[in-house]
Amino acid sequence: MYIHRGNPIVADQIMIFDMKSLNDSNFSATRPTKIILHGFTDVDAPGEWINSLREAYLTSLDVNVLVVDFSSFSLPLLFRTNLPIFASKRLAEMIMFLERDGGASADLLHVIARSYGCHIAGMTGRLLGGKIGRITALEPADKIAIDGAPEYKVTKEDAQFVDVRGFKKERHCFLRK
Repeated sequence: MYIHRGNPIVADQIMIFDMKSLNDSNFSATRPTKIILHGFTDVDAPGEWINSLREAYLTSLDVNVLVVDFSSFSLPLLFRTNLPIFASKRLAEMIMFLERDGGASADLLHVIARSYGCHIAGMTGRLLGGKIGRITALEPADKIAIDGAPEYKVTKEDAQFVDVRGFKKERHCFLRK
């Protein structure tokens, strides 16, 4: 789903590897791009925080806003399958498509994620060699952050700048050199 000031309510749908959907959208490679991923508790319906964040960006900045929605998957699938890996690969493919065919720059990408989505953002960044400009991880899911395998956790290597907020009431910022 893609939203811009020109269409703040009704989103354009950009399909991976579909130039027509990209060309028919209001996406502009010259604008910074915000990619929003929902969290574990938003699986049944992406939370209101996404709408608030989207509106805040669109009213204050001239940006592209992409909202990734994997809420059609059932909650048990999130922990009992390779869905995080699948979702990360698909998001990485979308980013590569926007770069290669849409002219977007990874430096201008900012992935904002909550809970379970934080780790999907991290895996996506890792698949792209850490070239994403920024990842903001809001309240990373504790089950993964504490008990999960290292390949599932968001880390400071996943983007040029990674900030983590709300994990154990702390805030961490990492600028990769």
